[in-house]
Amino acid sequence: EVKFNLSESGDILSVQPHKTGLSERIIEIFMIEANEAAAETLSSCSSVGIFRNHPEPEYKKVRQWAKSANFLGLDIGALPKKASNKTFQRWFDIVEDHRLSYQLKSSLVRSMQKALYEGVKGSHFGLASSGYTHFTSPIRRYPDLYVHRLLKKHLFNNSEVVRLDRTEAAARRSSSTERAADDAERDVQHFKKLIFLSKTPEKEYSAFVSNAGEPAMVFLFDLLMQGILELPPKFGDRTLKLGDEVKVIWLRNDMDRLDAYFSLLHAVDGSGSSTRIKRRKGYPRYRREKLFKTRKRR
Repeated sequence: EVKFNLSESGDILSVQPHKTGLSERIIEIFMIEANEAAAETLSSCSSVGIFRNHPEPEYKKVRQWAKSANFLGLDIGALPKKASNKTFQRWFDIVEDHRLSYQLKSSLVRSMQKALYEGVKGSHFGLASSGYTHFTSPIRRYPDLYVHRLLKKHLFNNSEVVRLDRTEAAARRSSSTERAADDAERDVQHFKKLIFLSKTPEKEYSAFVSNAGEPAMVFLFDLLMQGILELPPKFGDRTLKLGDEVKVIWLRNDMDRLDAYFSLLHAVDGSGSSTRIKRRKGYPRYRREKLFKTRKRR
């Protein structure tokens, strides 16, 4: 998660990773314990329920992350055919102090499958739990409210009839709306970052190469976001590699696709070799466009 620091007028001043404090971690532990207890109680007294299941990660995605980590010089050990929760936790600890820690952790999380709501109890890989549900926030999440109703029925002999087909439908619907809400939140945050970029057109940003293919991509440390890198007409014999540190400057936004484009100013590879790009007159200003001027749809 990221934290936006705003001015009194609502403009973004800075963006930084949200750091969980001690009190938040204690509350989170209690919430996990309560959710596990609710799942255990629900499964023991009812044949139906809404459970929070998290499947095991796919080997292909985990292997891809491991290849990237090894390329960046991290010693994560041999890759097991079936990575356990403890293996993932060990990897999180290994990347904690790496200069690209935020991106490595984010990509490791993305290598896992998404948790989902289901009407049948399963396991939760991320929490190493044999059974889990959402119980602690009925005021803001429908699955929690549904679980409260199910527990009330069986603990207090409530006469309300709960049908399995309706429970399954509620679980599927909850998973779908959760994904839509997460996508909307992510898009709004990214939109705000694009607005911030357009208001600081001359600022140079520290970044690293997150994709050396086509198109080249960079990850900005200050804004915790990815952007598309447009290389200058002359870049010598230099080839960008994954993890190279670079200095970039904003060029333009594509607001239809929520993409930001950047120009390369300076690059340092893993060996410390430095290449400075000479900004010729009018570059990159001649590529700049107004904020809401976008490409034609094809």
